[in-house]
Amino acid sequence: MKAQEKNKIKKSINERLDLLKGNEIFNDKKVTKIKYETDFYECLDNDNNVGICVSVISQDLIVTNAVYLNNTNEIEVIDCPTRIGASNALKGNRIFIYSVASSIKDNTAYALNVTLKTGNVSKLFSASMILNKGETGEIIQQINFI
Repeated sequence: MKAQEKNKIKKSINERLDLLKGNEIFNDKKVTKIKYETDFYECLDNDNNVGICVSVISQDLIVTNAVYLNNTNEIEVIDCPTRIGASNALKGNRIFIYSVASSIKDNTAYALNVTLKTGNVSKLFSASMILNKGETGEIIQQINFI
C-alpha cells in the first residue's frame, strides 16, 4: 500500500474519531460496520486503583482508539495498565472505548480487547467483526462501573 493511500485512510479515521467525540456516532456513511457493546464491571469497596489496557492487534488494519470517562474526559492509555481511578470512586461512572479501523486486506479480523484490572483481579471485554479491503468498521465499548 502506498504512503499516500495510508495517509488518506488515517485522515478518514481521524475524522471519524472527531465525530465520535461529538457523539454523532451513527451519522457517517463512510463507516460500513458498527458494533456497540455494553458491559459491567463490579467495583470493589476499597480504594485500590483500577487500570485499563486497550489493544487491537492486526497488521492488516489501520486503527485509532480513544477512551473517555463518562464520555467527557479523555483518558490517555499509554502504559498497560493505565490507572483510571480508585475502585470505590468509579462506582456509578462509565467509560467509553471508541475504536475505528480500516482494512487493507479482505477477511480481516478486527477485535477490540479491553482489560480492566484491580490488584490481581482482571476482566477482559472483547468485541469483534470481520472487515474486507476498504471497509471501515467501528467498535464502541461502554463499560459501566457498578
